[in-house]
This record gives sequence, structure tokens and C-alpha cells, in this order.
Amino acid sequence: MSSRLESTPKAHQDTFGWIFRDDDPKNQPQPWNSFTNWLKSTDNANIYWITGKPGSGKSTFMKYLAQDPRILLWLGQWSDGYQLIKAGFYFWNSGTAMQMSRMGLLRALLHSSLKTDLALIMHLFGELWEQFITFRGGRDEFTWPELRCAFKSLVSDKSRKFFFLIDGLDEFDGSPDELIKLIIEASARPNVKICTASRPWLPFEDAFKNRPGLLLEQLTHKDISLYVSSKFDENLHYTRLKRRQLDHASNLVRNVINKASGVFLWVYLVVESLLQGLSNSDRVLDLQNRLNALPGDLEALFDNLLDRIDPVYFKQSARYSGFSGHIPHPLCYNYRSRMGKTLNEASKLSAGLSA
Repeated sequence: MSSRLESTPKAHQDTFGWIFRDDDPKNQPQPWNSFTNWLKSTDNANIYWITGKPGSGKSTFMKYLAQDPRILLWLGQWSDGYQLIKAGFYFWNSGTAMQMSRMGLLRALLHSSLKTDLALIMHLFGELWEQFITFRGGRDEFTWPELRCAFKSLVSDKSRKFFFLIDGLDEFDGSPDELIKLIIEASARPNVKICTASRPWLPFEDAFKNRPGLLLEQLTHKDISLYVSSKFDENLHYTRLKRRQLDHASNLVRNVINKASGVFLWVYLVVESLLQGLSNSDRVLDLQNRLNALPGDLEALFDNLLDRIDPVYFKQSARYSGFSGHIPHPLCYNYRSRMGKTLNEASKLSAGLSA
């Protein structure tokens, strides 16, 4: 159940730290609702919604939040001495059926909340526990009513505070309204906080737009600048180019950053393409022309890159048809699917030509 979190890349060094900083050196209002204030507040605004374009880094950002220990420091002010339970779930429509279902959501949250508390397990699942002891294990799968009842009982316990991170609402395999209702009902309790992330689909906009939150691509310009600059500066060909043509080299980096529009996945793919050009001894003008020709839209960029696969590399590409699962910011299923189909077709064509 944790494979989605494990497969999500770790944030690039020094990115996303702004989420824990509320002070602006120029005393300008921040373009997001303070996350740290939300974590420690007791005003019952218990949902924080993170949204953004496909590829803007929402899952990487949620992983960053899940693993940063500062979260617990701020939540400690809210929990105020009560036992604090932190759990998360990451919907994934390229994973198993359980990873995109309501059953998977509640099973994961219950497991994380109960795994060290045998007494609470026996309390919430008393009848099932008796069956387990009587028959020495082995039973049918949990039903939805059983899980729903146990979860309601869990969060109704006012002696505990619960913080849930739920990523990828748009990858849920059911109705968005069903998921929204579940989240709102749980967060209605003063001892529950939920930080959730999704694309800005209309049902989520309608449900969460008046709650604390942020639009990720508005806030990642500095992070993207840091990533692009560091990747180019690590490249020997670029550093040589920079020594010879500083202005042109700097303009190339700046143009990549400006064209990204806050979408990390677009940045990753474009930077890789340009670095490959540098390895092929392309001139700055060639690289700039390549950048200008690449679409700014993520899906159109995939189409462009797929259409440019050289037949010479078809066999090699086919062997790596699963590579898209390993690049930062996991791709949407339809992108993965098209990539796999394209490379498989290429492999068949290559085999036919060599027969």
C-alpha cells in the first residue's frame, strides 16, 4: 500500500522549504494560506487543500510534508498534550485496485493508526478479533461497512488527535463526490486535520476553494530555478559553454524556467532533452531553437518527444518501456500507456526489419 509513496521521488535539495516560512523579507503577503498556522490552529478549519496542474509536483510535495519532522512540532501545539496519530494514503491509478479505492484509503489509515495499539484494535474490531482468535487467523476480506464503522469510531475518540495526509484525490476510482463527503465528514470533528492534494477538478474546487490551501505552480518558481540551474551547472559541456558564452548560456536557463509555468515534470523532461543536446555538441542557438519548438503543454510535450524517437534506438527503447515509472513526478496512466504501446510497436517493427 505504501508503494506509491516509495515510488514518488524525493524533493530536490533545498526545494519546498518555503512552506514552513511565514515571514517575507519584504513584508509582502504570501500567495498561500499559512500552512504552519493551519497546523497549529484550533479554529476548526480542518482541511488544507493543495492543488496544481498535472506534473506540478503535488505528490513529491506531499511526500516532503509526510517526511519532514517539523510537521510534528507545529501539530504539537494543536494536539496540546493529547496523543497525536499521523497517517497517510496516496491514491494511484497506475497501481493496484486497492491503491485507487475507498477500501484502500480506510485500510491504510486504520492500519497506520492502530498498528501499535492492540487494545484499540480489539475495541474497534471486537467481534472480528474474537473470530480471529477462535479460528487462529484466516477470515474473509473486510467489508466497506466494517471499515467505515471502525474509522468513524476511531476518529470519534476525543482523547486522540488525528492528522491525515491524503494525496491524489483525482486518482480515486469512484465518484469525487463520495470521496469529498468522506473527507468533509471526518474533518468536521475538532480532533481531525486533513491535508489533501488533487488536480483542480471542478468537484474539488467547489468543495475546497473556500478552505485554507495553495496552488502549487504559483509557488514553485524559485524551486524550479534552483533545479534547472543546478542540473545545468553539473553538466561539463554546459560549464564550458558558460565560460565561452555566458549571456547565451544564462538566457537558455532563464528561458527554460520561464516556459515551465510551474510544472516540474515538464522541466525534468525538457532539461534532460537539452542536456542530451549539449552532450551531442549542439550550439546554444540549436538548443534555444529546440526549446522554442517544444510545446509548453505537458501532454503535447509527451507527444512531441514520442514522435522524435529515432528508429535506430527502437530495440533499446523497447527494453526500457517501463522507464516512465522512474522519472521524477510519476506520469499519468494514459501517458505511461501510450509510451508503452509506442515502444512495443517499435520493437515489433524493428524485429520485423531484422528478420
